[in-house]
Amino acid sequence: MQSTRIKYLDIASGIMVIWVLVFHAIYPMYGTDELKVIPWFYYFMPWFFYKAGMMFKPKDSKQEWKNSAKKLLVTFAVWSFIGWLAHIGWHLFAGDLTPRMAFYSPLRSLLLSASVPLNGALWFLPILFLVRGIGNWLLRKNILLIGGIVGLCFTLFTLYVHIPFLPVYIGGTTWGLFFFAVGYWLRDKETNPWIATIAAIGFVASLFTDIPSVYCGVDNMLWKVLWYPACVCGCVTFDNVCRIVADMSLVGRLRAGWVEHVGKNAMNYYAPHKIIFHIGFNLIIWYKEEWYSTWQGLLIVLAAYAVILPIINCSINALNAHRQLKKC
Repeated sequence: MQSTRIKYLDIASGIMVIWVLVFHAIYPMYGTDELKVIPWFYYFMPWFFYKAGMMFKPKDSKQEWKNSAKKLLVTFAVWSFIGWLAHIGWHLFAGDLTPRMAFYSPLRSLLLSASVPLNGALWFLPILFLVRGIGNWLLRKNILLIGGIVGLCFTLFTLYVHIPFLPVYIGGTTWGLFFFAVGYWLRDKETNPWIATIAAIGFVASLFTDIPSVYCGVDNMLWKVLWYPACVCGCVTFDNVCRIVADMSLVGRLRAGWVEHVGKNAMNYYAPHKIIFHIGFNLIIWYKEEWYSTWQGLLIVLAAYAVILPIINCSINALNAHRQLKKC
């Protein structure tokens, strides 16, 4: 059967997932200045929603909720539970586990931040589940772009009016819906010369401002507002660069290599990585605290990624293949 995968998107996904892993790993060295070190990917989280919109095909609402739940919520539940067990295990090892730490803190984090301790990166999965379901409903009503703009307006409103304890389920869904809607709208237009040129100019111009640092806490309201259109420019430009890379004969090995491999197995690398990150740095603090914010600690965690994540990926793929054989 001929593959229906899109090479440039696999390359793009691989690059972005690898960047997410590195972005988290360099936090101990740079703190909230992570994106000042490598500012070119400041739109990385919007890109994942944008890509979801590009690839989306509207369907029956019930079927969409069911499919997304199977793909996203099951993964979220499994890896959140593993993250919770790792959280319990670590504090048992450290000797400071309390009932509040074991149960209240994870539940509070789950309700407000859509994630549990030791696997905070999983907030993206339930939010994408909501974005896809709402986006599908809006598409069937032919008002997806309007819904995305409304979501953006609400997000901008929250920049001016602080809403205490606003759950990520609301805040994340509104801005995620905006990028999802724009991705769907632009999916056949990215290579239009005018759109590609305007996006490239907008993205390059943004690199000379504080927009790349908004994700990490820049408090200037103008840059916060401009971050959203700038991220759209970044998404379009990144996709177009990946199209060029995918067509270059000199990178034929890259297309069939590890970057594309990570892109094809993005969920298997993304879902468990934050557990490895936390356990790795916790052990570094425990045994060699002076390495926590140095290149030694960074190399240890990156090495743990490189060893453990491929094993997890192979195990998941083997399990899925076994299930498919049983069905046959």
